[in-house]
Amino acid sequence: MKQEEKVGLIITFKDIFPEVDYKLEDSGKLIQDIPKNACILLLSYLNLCSFYFQFSEGFQDHVLKIWYSRFPDSVRKQIDISKFQFEHTQGKYGHIINPQTSLKVIELALKVCKEGGTSLELSPEQELRLFKAYLLISEALQQEQLDKFSESGKDITSLEDIYFYKILPLIVSSGDHVNIDLKSEIFSQLSKGIFLFRFLKQSKILSPLLDAFLQARGILSWEKYLEHIVSIIFTFTPKGNDFNVTNELYFPDPSEPALDLAKRLSINLNIDLKTASINTMDHRDQRMFPLYDIGNNSFYCLSASFLFNKLFDGLFWELNSISKSLEPKIEYLGRVRKEFTEEFVLYSQLERIFKKSFTLSGREQSNFYQIKHGKDIEKTDFYARNSKYIYLFECKDNSLSSESKVSQDINRFSEFLSRPKDGVKQLARSIKELNLKSFEFDEFEAKGLKRKNIVIQPILVVTDRSLKVNGINTVVYQM
Repeated sequence: MKQEEKVGLIITFKDIFPEVDYKLEDSGKLIQDIPKNACILLLSYLNLCSFYFQFSEGFQDHVLKIWYSRFPDSVRKQIDISKFQFEHTQGKYGHIINPQTSLKVIELALKVCKEGGTSLELSPEQELRLFKAYLLISEALQQEQLDKFSESGKDITSLEDIYFYKILPLIVSSGDHVNIDLKSEIFSQLSKGIFLFRFLKQSKILSPLLDAFLQARGILSWEKYLEHIVSIIFTFTPKGNDFNVTNELYFPDPSEPALDLAKRLSINLNIDLKTASINTMDHRDQRMFPLYDIGNNSFYCLSASFLFNKLFDGLFWELNSISKSLEPKIEYLGRVRKEFTEEFVLYSQLERIFKKSFTLSGREQSNFYQIKHGKDIEKTDFYARNSKYIYLFECKDNSLSSESKVSQDINRFSEFLSRPKDGVKQLARSIKELNLKSFEFDEFEAKGLKRKNIVIQPILVVTDRSLKVNGINTVVYQM
């Protein structure tokens, strides 16, 4: 379904300080003498608000007003507020805060900011330097992407083009959510996580993978893992609608079971920050360790999105990484996509939905044709008929690879978006056949139904959350 779109154009250093040569500025030097805890606290706040308030115009205004009010008069005279609201195209809006820049600034701060210091308040002069460093990193990101767009040979002419070709790679690479219902997403992610763990536990082949994962997390059961993750996630929540959030996780009781998991998810307890990876688009370290330990059983959240993804999306790929380290190695992805996504989840749920209808899964269709013709044939992933209404389902469990996200290659994004077309073609072939004759496993004409009265409902099921993001959603809708 097509969503209403608003385009957030990224504000960069040149937009705010056009008279200053940004190439002579060094973002690392700008923030290296800022106390690390104070810097991470502010960046954590920006990340949490970005996540919960969805990069809204109100949040962007809120951040701008706070920063702007603390700058010296000489600096404020340089800043043209009109840069943040574009009138020449409806729906465009200037964003200072964007997910990819926030993650990169956090990585830089973890690496170069000074240790020590008791104050968590930044002086106006320190905030100004952090503001400039933020804009410089946005400048570099935008230039990198513009170079990629130039190489792709694609023109940027429409609102959708601007969103897809200029903003989309930033959004998709970060893993952050844009213009979606967070409550429904959290419920969806948690539900899928429960299904995945149940599937792994009952699988003779994949259950050792579950055991290895739980051992690495120091937890005895998958139920406890999800319980601890949810308790951590829901600590970092908005307090009202005035862009106020709880941004510190504190365990007053050191025996609290979730405390050990929080430490295992803390980047500064698990990685040497001096050698941590920065300047990468996949942010592997932050994905693995989205918390920051500040001592005294307290933590800041580096990325609400990456923490949230521990429920399913990030968990899915973490299990894939563990599967490659086991001996003997476990073939994870293929089994999960077929046995879990289609059979364990899709078939079981559709059979519940259509429990009073005639149904046949792809696996059952294959068995039918094997017995009757000795051939492995699946007409569709799932077939359901309720009287004259036939529902045809095709499931495409394809994901936009991290390699594609990191590449920033628009052609690879476009290739990914073409994959749902294969499912549409399969549905079209099944409809064409049904217009000529019924499938052998459901000869409805013999049951008194006329073919001309049959109503066919084709349904394409896709699993990658990236397809819900505005920009991508526009392209899918057009396709």
